[in-house]
Formats: sequence, C-alpha cells, structure tokens
Amino acid sequence: MQTALKALRLWPEDDTQMQVDPVAQAQTLAALYVSNTAELYLRRDWTGPRDLLEWQIAYGYARATSDQYGQLPQLIANADSLDRRLALTATGDGDALFSLWLYAGVTPGSAQAQALTDSITQAIIPRWKTAAPLWNDLTRLTLDLGNVFVTDLYTRGGTTAIDAAVLRPPRSTEQLLHVDRYLEDDAPELLTPLQPPLGKGWVLTHTDTLGEAMLRLTVAEWSNTTARVETALTWGGDLLQIWAGPDGADAIVWQIGWDSNRDAVHFYGQLMDILPHPLLPGLILDTIPATTLPPGHWWSGRQGAVFLYRSGKRVWLIWGTDVVAVETIGATLKSTL
Repeated sequence: MQTALKALRLWPEDDTQMQVDPVAQAQTLAALYVSNTAELYLRRDWTGPRDLLEWQIAYGYARATSDQYGQLPQLIANADSLDRRLALTATGDGDALFSLWLYAGVTPGSAQAQALTDSITQAIIPRWKTAAPLWNDLTRLTLDLGNVFVTDLYTRGGTTAIDAAVLRPPRSTEQLLHVDRYLEDDAPELLTPLQPPLGKGWVLTHTDTLGEAMLRLTVAEWSNTTARVETALTWGGDLLQIWAGPDGADAIVWQIGWDSNRDAVHFYGQLMDILPHPLLPGLILDTIPATTLPPGHWWSGRQGAVFLYRSGKRVWLIWGTDVVAVETIGATLKSTL
C-alpha cells in the first residue's frame, strides 16, 4: 500500500512511528500463521490463558486451509489491483474466522463470535510503538472486511455459501461490503486512464484500483473521521494514476465512478467539505480555475495544487506538488469527455 498511501498523503514523514512493539505484541500472541511462507508458529514460552492459545492455533490451521483450498496465495500474487488483493486476503481471513466460530460452537454474528474475532485481531495485528489509529485500521482491514462478509453471507446461504466463496472469491472490496453485489456477480467498471502531455521528465509510475474499502478509509482519514462515505452510496469503480516529475515533483489523478449521478453529486459535496488541506497543506493562494480547465473547483499554493471535477456519474480528483502538471492533467478532461 505504500505507493498509494504516499500519493494520498497518508504515509507519515517519520517512518519510525511505524515500528512494531514486540513487548506489547508478546502479551497477546501465542500462535501465528504466516501466509507468505505457509508456516504456523507456536510460542514455547506462552504462559497466558490456554484457550487463547487454542483459538489462535485453530485460526492458524483454518487460515492455512483457506489458502490451500482456494489457492489464494497464487491469486493474490497475480492480482491486478490493490482492491483485488485486499478482497482475496479478506476472503481467506473471513473463511478462517468462520471455521473458528464453528470449532468453538458459536453462532456467526453473535456476541461470542465477535469476542473470538476480537481476540484473534488483538493477537495478530501489529502493536505500534507510537499511537497510530490509521495503521491499526489498515492492518486489521482484511480481518474486518472478512468478518462482515462471511457474517452477511452466512445469513443468506449458510455454510454452503461460505464454502463456495473460497472457490469463487469476491472480485472487489465492494462485494465484501455489499453481499448482494457478490451474489449478483456485479463487477466494478473499468475506467480509462488519462494520458496528459506532461512533457519531458514526467513518468507514469503507478496505476491502480484502490476499491471501496480504501476509499472509505481515505475519506475518514482526510476528514479526521468527521466524514464517512455512506454505505448507501453505490461505488462503481476507481483508478489512481501517479506521475513522478523533475526534482521530486508528483502529480496524481483519482477517478472515482458511481452507479448514479445522485451518488456522484453526494460524494462530490463530501469532498468539497474536506478539501483541499488533506492534499494541500499551507496557505491557499488561488481558487480561480484557469480557462484551460473544465468547470470545477481549484486550489493552489506554494506546495502545489488540487482540482476537483464531476461529470455525470464520475468524479475526478487531481493534485500534486507541481501546479502546472495538475492544470495540464485537468485540461485533458475537456478532450476526453
């Protein structure tokens, strides 16, 4: 996620705050399955409650079974977007949680099931040396998504539906958040990349689909949790493009599609309430769009510029440290619409 988080201005300038505290971690971690190496680690010196050890071993075995049964590591390695990788990982996490609930004899969606989930989450997500709510949300994201997905899916189709989901995992985090989209096999729209004439020294370095889950998390973080994307809004796809320019400059465009004009208008209004400071700190010197831009909202200052535009069911958010580059990307919208 590092490349996307840096572009979204969510990566900390001081990386030391992302150091894990092994002493705090050791208080809750008795057993750990590592998907990358397909290994289950057990604590020989564990002196805590035996039931925590039992639940973590059971979860580890269940997570390994999900990987093998659904060939999830191979699918994740070949996934073409962050959104798809998150969806696949969450499918494995959710399936393992469901197996743990069955092993423990608790009902999915019950308070007992949530207590088991919390004990697993507290054990395996990193404990940071510095308080970092965003990193807690990020590192537990697939567990939370998997929990929501299997709980909702179980109410629709029982254990059979959960077993089938490992063999036909959700295509996107939208399908995890909205089970009806999964059951209908509704796939996100493929958005067309922009090709702005940025000139010599500019290189397109990254193109990705972040997905509905990351969109929700980003809006919450940008607004200091005062704004959230409503669950009723119907995300239809997104595309993030990142260019690197001379002297460390950057320029980013995030296209976000919605299933209706109403939802796009609502989301556009949310961004208007939040922007520009999450993407453009410091004094805003100019808010008048250039004539080269389509009608939208413009902010610029000494640290760069931000441009927000909507047409129909799609919203474009363009920002970067180079004002000219942001304007150039925004100007290409006139010829592509």
